[in-house]
Amino acid sequence: MNIKETTQGVTGRLEGKRSEAKHLNKVRQDLQKRTPDLEAIALTFLTDRMEWDTEMNRQEQAITDSSALHNEPERVFDIEPAPSALDPKRNQPAGQEVGDDLVALLPTSLKDKNEATTQTTTAQENMKRDKKMLVSRETVLEKHKEMEKDLRERISTLEKSLGEQDATIKALEEANGKAITQRNNYTRRLMTLRASEIMHKNHVAKVEGDCDRYKEEATQLRSDLETAKQNYDKDMRGLQDKYEQAVLSANKAHEDSKTLHKKELGQMQQRIDEATTARNSEKLAMEKRIEEATTAHQENIREMQGRIDEATTARESEKLAMEKRIEEYEDKVEKLQQKSKETADAHTSKTKDLQKRLDDAAATHKTEMKEMQQRIDEATNTHRTEKQATEKRIDESNREIKWLTARY
Repeated sequence: MNIKETTQGVTGRLEGKRSEAKHLNKVRQDLQKRTPDLEAIALTFLTDRMEWDTEMNRQEQAITDSSALHNEPERVFDIEPAPSALDPKRNQPAGQEVGDDLVALLPTSLKDKNEATTQTTTAQENMKRDKKMLVSRETVLEKHKEMEKDLRERISTLEKSLGEQDATIKALEEANGKAITQRNNYTRRLMTLRASEIMHKNHVAKVEGDCDRYKEEATQLRSDLETAKQNYDKDMRGLQDKYEQAVLSANKAHEDSKTLHKKELGQMQQRIDEATTARNSEKLAMEKRIEEATTAHQENIREMQGRIDEATTARESEKLAMEKRIEEYEDKVEKLQQKSKETADAHTSKTKDLQKRLDDAAATHKTEMKEMQQRIDEATNTHRTEKQATEKRIDESNREIKWLTARY
């Protein structure tokens, strides 16, 4: 699970806590709206109870006062009569009953006293019932107070938890911002590495193009060398034909000289001299052409060697620069590998691939240079061998001319 999903989950839970806190606050507000009424009722009950006790004490004091009964015969008291009051039924001896007609004959004050007794009993029952209701309401009030206290504790706990959740969300948001910044930094570094890789690929393509161009130049030089060799062989064949024709002419002249030896001896000597002069001229011309061809060939070889050296030097410098850049890339990859394994693995694989391609290209270029140098050495050796063979044939021709001169 990444930071974004964790943040979303915590945010969802926090929203749930906030909703629950809002609901509890609403319940608390409702209880606070109801609680003042309950407290007012409790205070009213206490006030009524105090007034009730005061009134009871006052009425009991008035009842105990006998003059109050005589002075106020028409007053109805909601209290129990005093023990000194007269009650015809209660004061009647045992076994005797008082009828209603006798009760009707009693004074008005006694009737009022009986009614007062009945009302006092009813008032006492009502007072007991009110006391029970008061105790019940006090119990309910205590329960409401306990509920309110518990609710306040829960609200305080929820507010504390809400503050912790806010701090956690703030920390997660900061961590998320840092992670986004770090991801952007990794993205910029990756784009830089990709741009460097593209530049490296373009440079490798340029080096490969230079190698192809050098190959074409080497092919052209080999073609020129082959053409020069063919021209040299053609010239040598022409000289050989001329030499053979000269030998045939000399043999024919020798046969003719047998019959006309004295006459044509001078002519033969003249022709021999002319042939010798022409041969020497041709030899000098051939040697000059050979030297020119050798010089041109050596110049071509030196030029080719210079190009090869320049290409090798450029290749080595490019290889060193590339290796240096690769080492820098590897250092960067090692640093980035501690932070992002996937990016480092991808870059390491690409770097290995590039290094392998560079090694393959360097090995191919080195092999081609060796093959080209070997072919140049072979051509030089062939040219040297042919030159030695030509010089040998020229020496043999000179010896044969000397032999013919000495003979004739």
